Amino acid sequence: KIPPGTQDGTAIRFRGKGNQHRRGRGDLILVVRVKLPGRLSREQKRLFEELKQTGL
Repeated sequence: KIPPGTQDGTAIRFRGKGNQHRRGRGDLILVVRVKLPGRLSREQKRLFEELKQTGL
């Protein structure tokens, strides 16, 4: 589960969820990449403006 508010480039470690080794499983490292759509509808733009007003 990715925590709310996670920023682009954040690394999250999942212990014991990586590749199998002789001594057990390694850790899986996930790097978050946030990507916004290139084109936004009027409604989407309005919602982003609302978020902007809240200080996020």
